[in-house]
Amino acid sequence: VGVVINENGISDFDFRVESDAYSEMFFIDAGKNKAHFGTGGIDSNLGLVQINVGNSTQNALTVSSTDGDAAQSPTIEFYRNSSSPADDDKLGQLNFTGNDSNGDKVIYAQMYAQIDNPATGSHDGRLVIDVTSNAAAPINVFRADKDEIVINDVSFALDTRIETNGNANMIFVDGSSDTVGIGGIANSDSTLTIYDTGTAGDANLELISTQDDLNAAPIMQFFRDDIPSASDQSIGE
Repeated sequence: VGVVINENGISDFDFRVESDAYSEMFFIDAGKNKAHFGTGGIDSNLGLVQINVGNSTQNALTVSSTDGDAAQSPTIEFYRNSSSPADDDKLGQLNFTGNDSNGDKVIYAQMYAQIDNPATGSHDGRLVIDVTSNAAAPINVFRADKDEIVINDVSFALDTRIETNGNANMIFVDGSSDTVGIGGIANSDSTLTIYDTGTAGDANLELISTQDDLNAAPIMQFFRDDIPSASDQSIGE
């Protein structure tokens, strides 16, 4: 049967392997049912397997492969081996934690995948990134489904900004004022504001069509979607 250590499961029969620098390079605490690599000893509040590099910036875990073809390698797999999968089941989660100013451990951000639809032959997945804001429960800042990508799914007062090489606010969505700016932050009285790039002769807005028949193209349409009355001043300006 090979080599078995602590076959009778004695709670105070620990297993320890030393290295040059660490007295507990590999340590199994039989009573706590936890394994540990590195330094610092086992923390009862942490997970089943713990890696502690101490006051060091060295990698805690490296997964390496010498595969030279185009296939993916190395691979880390999160496998929820459930016999009854259901919509919204979380398939694995990464928690990014740290202490607050009071010394309490908190989650500052998390990433997880979900089952969107487990039906055989039409199964769908979802990827979610949450960030903690103002000590509240983590808010959903990014979600990728099979048919859409959503930023700020919980309709929080969250701004979205895309930078270019020369403009920090090339596209700016103001989450609190419900406005969009292109080339800058939108004016408060405009749903969409397009800023001049400052280059002489450049258009602020250009419509292009490749249509080659006799129909009009390109087209910009103003549509006032209400019940008209004689007092309506215009349908666009």
